[in-house]
Amino acid sequence: MLVIVGAVLAFFVFGRDGGGGVAQGSPSPSASQALPPQSPGPQQEERRPVASDYLGSSSDYFSRLEDRSADPEPLTEDEVFDDEARKPSFQNFHLELKGTRNETDCGKAVWGDALRELLADGGCSQVLNGYYVDRSGGYVAQVWLFNMKDKTWGDRLVAGMDPDPGPTAKAPGKLGFVIPMRGPAPYDRMLEGETWAHAEAFSHYVLLSWVGRADNNNIHSSEDMIALSTTAERCRGFIFSRNNR
Repeated sequence: MLVIVGAVLAFFVFGRDGGGGVAQGSPSPSASQALPPQSPGPQQEERRPVASDYLGSSSDYFSRLEDRSADPEPLTEDEVFDDEARKPSFQNFHLELKGTRNETDCGKAVWGDALRELLADGGCSQVLNGYYVDRSGGYVAQVWLFNMKDKTWGDRLVAGMDPDPGPTAKAPGKLGFVIPMRGPAPYDRMLEGETWAHAEAFSHYVLLSWVGRADNNNIHSSEDMIALSTTAERCRGFIFSRNNR
């Protein structure tokens, strides 16, 4: 497992509560505009991770990004989803970016009034969301990049999405979670089965990945899900570029 020094991390595993989906191995759709986010109905709001791991901040590696006032330029889709991030590969996974959105109203990217309030209080200025399909058609992944006003609020956002924050949390958990985009059929019900999510704070940026099988069946191994999350998170390269300016 790849751990980045100086970050707040949380790992979440979702249990299956939805059905449907497509059979594993179905062909990937051609690149197209993503559909709007899924509506956060009652069943979706009941879906929360059943296991997690939360670690507090530990170093000043991203000290240049501690406050957005020193890094005011808004993120662009081309910056975050550059050539490497559009077709990332790692171990046995080869992903292709199929759709993106850039939302300046961060509350529209999540469900949960308390989480929306945290985003507003934390000065979230934008959230970028992208969804990927593995070239085999068997796996899907989505990533979110939140632009908070400073490091403190980046840490609080990770804690706020952690369902079991424990004694080191900086904010109460179970506040809500992100709303995934819908892809064109057969990926219009992605992330409704057993899934794996990983949240990580890099000073005032928060990166969250959410991955699972395209057919919404159970995950075979946590090692595969960690590798799939790592693949999808290749878009974080811009964070290191901004920190080294």
